This record gives sequence, structure tokens and C-alpha cells, in this order.
Amino acid sequence: MTHAIRTSTYKAEPALACMIVPICPMDEARALLREAFNSAGDLQIINGILEVRIDPLSAPRRTRVLASLCEQLTSMKTCYPETNLAMRFSVKDRPGNS
Repeated sequence: MTHAIRTSTYKAEPALACMIVPICPMDEARALLREAFNSAGDLQIINGILEVRIDPLSAPRRTRVLASLCEQLTSMKTCYPETNLAMRFSVKDRPGNS
């Protein structure tokens, strides 16, 4: 099972990186994804939608790139596996911003 999860993640990272390469170089994209994968966030089900809200990253520029990736992922209208829950991705506002 662990091997299957690692293989899936290994294949997903380059695909996600390619989605943000138009706005940042590949090496930066991979570093940004590593940071995002280790970030905290919230999961909440609201009206049949699984809300995935990720904490802002270490730099505003990285957070903007992550927000762009979240918009792209949400636009794909993916459902959480084996459910009817649509997935919506976003980045939380920084404290003090509204």
C-alpha cells in the first residue's frame, strides 16, 4: 500500500509542476509543491463540496502561484474518489488580510 501511494505521489508531482511552469520555473515549481505538500490546511464539507483550504506559503509570490494552481485544480471539477463530493481548492488569507 505504501509503495502504491508513493508511486501515485511521484507521478502527481511532475503533473502539478507542469501546471504552474508558465508562471514559475520548474525548479521553483517543485520546491513550491514540496512546501505546499507540507503545509497545514483545513478540510470541510459544505453543500456537497469538499473544501480544501491550504495555509499561505512562506512568501507572498509562492502563495499567489499556489492560489493559481488551486484555481486550475478546482476548474477540473474533480470528485473525491468513491464519493459525489466535488473538490474545491483555495489558499487561506494571511492573518490581517480580509
